[in-house]
Amino acid sequence: MKMHRLASCENCWFNGLQNGSIGLAFGYCVEHRVVLRDSSATTCGRHFRKDLPLPTSEQFQVSHLREYPSTNAVLEMATGEIANAAFISEDQRILRTDTAGEAVVDYGVDDTKISTLSALKRCPSMRLEFALLNLGRSYTHRCIQRGGTWTSGLNILWWIKRRLAEVPQIAASDIRYSTTSSSHRQQDIAQWSLIMARLLFISDVGYNAGESDPAVNTLKDIAEEAAAETGKISTQKLVRWIKQVGLRKVDASLPTERYRQLMVPLLDRNEDP
Repeated sequence: MKMHRLASCENCWFNGLQNGSIGLAFGYCVEHRVVLRDSSATTCGRHFRKDLPLPTSEQFQVSHLREYPSTNAVLEMATGEIANAAFISEDQRILRTDTAGEAVVDYGVDDTKISTLSALKRCPSMRLEFALLNLGRSYTHRCIQRGGTWTSGLNILWWIKRRLAEVPQIAASDIRYSTTSSSHRQQDIAQWSLIMARLLFISDVGYNAGESDPAVNTLKDIAEEAAAETGKISTQKLVRWIKQVGLRKVDASLPTERYRQLMVPLLDRNEDP
């Protein structure tokens, strides 16, 4: 993905419907509540890169905001002007014909955001899981910004842990465009990207835990460690590392009994930032 696309709506965690070559033809921004007809050509000052660990994404957002200072509208990347109908649309009907599209469009509208995230967990598929992980990262980040605690991501983290080493299955309906690589290589990159997205969510939780929970804070670099240890993109190598190292790190930082203790006061909470 070229650099300008990394700074576009295509690569923003507020767009849960597109990840590289996986997703729908149209994206959707849950911040501005618009359909993204050409997400690689738009952006805004709220952009958070979904491919980076949280502290790096925060740094990028600060510099990006200087170039695109508007946070109230989707912008054309080329001009910085407010995007017109060639780039965005308020007509959501086409997205509602798809399970992931409908879930993302309804995110935080008819029900709470956490309810939508819970629903996404119950219907696992590659596109739905990408939506869960992207929107989950934005949800937990906003919780922290508004004075919440790292445990806002606890339930999603535990769900991820149970499937962390599971290789996601790709359906034909998951692919939004073909890459120049072979079909096998495209699938391998997509699977690797989803597993890394799981690790990035865990890294976010570790980062958010900070000094308030030193044990969980040790997970803040798990995504970068995995990438460094496995080298070039390879789902097989990444899964092997998770089975041999990654899962042990998560278990040591957050054993089952501790998770259950932390969940007790959260069970009756249904708050949205």
